[in-house]
Amino acid sequence: MSGLPYVPPQSPGDPVAGELVILFFEAVARVTPAFRELRDQVFPKCDLRYNRFPLDDIDAWLGRWNFDYGELEHLAGDWAITVLRYWAAHPEARAVLAVDCGMWEYLKSPGRRIAGDKNPRVQLSRWNPCRESYAAWSARLTNGIDNYLREEKRRNEAELEKYEAVAFKPENPLAFEWLALSTCCGFSDGKIALRYRDRKATRAAVKKARQRLAARLGVGTLDT
Repeated sequence: MSGLPYVPPQSPGDPVAGELVILFFEAVARVTPAFRELRDQVFPKCDLRYNRFPLDDIDAWLGRWNFDYGELEHLAGDWAITVLRYWAAHPEARAVLAVDCGMWEYLKSPGRRIAGDKNPRVQLSRWNPCRESYAAWSARLTNGIDNYLREEKRRNEAELEKYEAVAFKPENPLAFEWLALSTCCGFSDGKIALRYRDRKATRAAVKKARQRLAARLGVGTLDT
């Protein structure tokens, strides 16, 4: 994936957004050996013909990588099973340690849809010079779009305020990798900053971004 996907606003008490979970586990697969171990050590013991999974080995894998913090414990356990099923059906995904399980296309939300594509107020119509001048056509179209955008902004802001929802914007896109290294490998913030020195990462920046993302994911962290 290039860049960060849309993550829907979240209200207090909402479950962790699926997009955030995927981004975190993709980072875990990218910068730690966790999912490589799941593939090399656990996957061969699965028997998908009879829907059998080595649950003890999966539990040991979860414990090895310190996923057992709050809500993430259950998410990681369920995700491991899902990933194993996905890998069985998609050998190419297993080869490259793809852990999104093809879920990106299903994680839809109203915020992703271009709501105006079927709205008569902003329907694009071709200019007909026999009917109106270019200036009149352009002004009419621009005015309709501007009005629609203002209305959408007002409606969305009112909805966010009603549900006390806020959009999560990580301090740094690398926060997912930093949290993965901290959670799975026990790296200190200083060690992570050293590893990302070519990105001009500092210990303070790593700590702030990592802890903020951890709070949203419900992952326990240490002050390192």
